[in-house]
Amino acid sequence: MAEATSTSSNRGGLGSGGVRVPQEPSLKTGVVLSDERVDFLREQAFCVLRVKTDKWNRFIGAEENQKIILDFLDHIWTNRLLLFTGPGGTLHAGDAQTSPPWKTKLLCVLKRGVKRIARQGFRHQLRLGEVPGYPMEHLPVVISEVG
Repeated sequence: MAEATSTSSNRGGLGSGGVRVPQEPSLKTGVVLSDERVDFLREQAFCVLRVKTDKWNRFIGAEENQKIILDFLDHIWTNRLLLFTGPGGTLHAGDAQTSPPWKTKLLCVLKRGVKRIARQGFRHQLRLGEVPGYPMEHLPVVISEVG
């Protein structure tokens, strides 16, 4: 599990090289964990994908996954988020161009006519759906319900 900690060997000085190098701002797990929108996605992953707490913590602890989720929520260039499990129950995230390399159930999260998901009333701005791992097997049922 990744923890957001910061240590500095510089201790207020310039160090032996005489140059202070600013650290790259990185995503902090605490910021993501305190976001109610991310909590909502976590709850959905627990319910739909049957993700266990340790798998979610490992998933959200990775900077790449934090970036994917926050990009989806806060930026206009992405309007779809896919969450799916892999071998061993590991959780993965992607967008519409991402296709899981294995047959697995997908949790699809779509923006409902908005570009950015607000921190207030966000549940009404999202559309959720689940797609079974073998969607063609369920097609006759869907067709019979529509017809």
